[in-house]
Amino acid sequence: MVKREEVSVTFQGTKGGGLVQRLFGIDGLDNTSIDACELYTQENGRSVNRSITVPVDETMGRNRSAANFIAAIAGTEPALNTPDQAVALMKIIDATYKSAASGKPVKI
Repeated sequence: MVKREEVSVTFQGTKGGGLVQRLFGIDGLDNTSIDACELYTQENGRSVNRSITVPVDETMGRNRSAANFIAAIAGTEPALNTPDQAVALMKIIDATYKSAASGKPVKI
């Protein structure tokens, strides 16, 4: 059991890292979530943490994504993501697994 549902990924590189996180106020309800995106790096020899804030996007979230998947298959609306975006994501995922297995950075 967890206190609240969380979906997140932490990433690390040779010159920085970061966190992308969705913390749900009510489990599974996208409109109750708190989203965070943070980058961690070094500037002028000092650690710097940067929060990235973006406007709320109603097309994001698993409820809307699932509805769009069905609508795209039915031909009633275009897919939220392009095939090129899907390929780019798969390259990132594959590189993440390779990096985890080798313990070394993987260039994409």
